[in-house]
Amino acid sequence: MPWNGPVAAIVSAPETWVVDNEHSPLLGSANPSDMPQFTMYPLGHTRESALQREAFVYGKIILKSPDAPTLEAIATLNERAVLEQCPTAVFERLAPLEREPSPGREAEKTLFRVGHIHSGYGGPEYSLYIDHPKGVLLLVMFCPENRDDIYVPVLKWIGQKAIMMDYDEPTTTG
Repeated sequence: MPWNGPVAAIVSAPETWVVDNEHSPLLGSANPSDMPQFTMYPLGHTRESALQREAFVYGKIILKSPDAPTLEAIATLNERAVLEQCPTAVFERLAPLEREPSPGREAEKTLFRVGHIHSGYGGPEYSLYIDHPKGVLLLVMFCPENRDDIYVPVLKWIGQKAIMMDYDEPTTTG
């Protein structure tokens, strides 16, 4: 259950996948200070082996701000950060993921895209953004080349099962 300020999510891992909440930058990250709140990868792999040879998902909650007040603005800022490091990267918006509404709420808006970063990247990078009034749950999947038909449904499953909610941080009284 990742949270950031007033936004939280319950995120489930698919069968035969593990959840890792190690709080460290991803190896080879364009922005090492930008750490995921959790990672997921197939059982039988370490974080590093999954990143090198298998599908790998990471996620985090990004709060909306004056610089990025919408889901689209957050996605655009993320694309710009990648393009600064790799100007030849190409991003393509895909059909949004349809989500069931939570009780008492409308279905959250989503943005789904694929990025082709560079030839040595190992495959496409899929990003799924799930909106919340105060932030966005970002799920990113590194997909091995030519394995999209196997792993894109996994990312969509994770996105369908994710539950977005408001979060009130507990206060302590002395």
